[in-house]
Amino acid sequence: MTVSLVVIMFELTGGLELVLPVMIVVLASKWVAELVDGRLSIYEQHIELNQYPFLDPKLEVSFPARAISVISQQQLQVLTEKGYTMA
Repeated sequence: MTVSLVVIMFELTGGLELVLPVMIVVLASKWVAELVDGRLSIYEQHIELNQYPFLDPKLEVSFPARAISVISQQQLQVLTEKGYTMA
């Protein structure tokens, strides 16, 4: 993702002569950050610090109920507007 951000930044600014040095610096900083604390990115650390709700995509999440059992327990209501039916 960092490489694509560098490419997008230089395509927008038009400063293509500095792409290679900036890309090398960005990759080096990413590697150093992964060596220091490789388990979480800076964005995930910020989410944990502020205690925001976050569903980690690396975790396996399962829901034991099936959708039909959840839907069949509730009474569905139909809203009508100008003769059209919306569910």
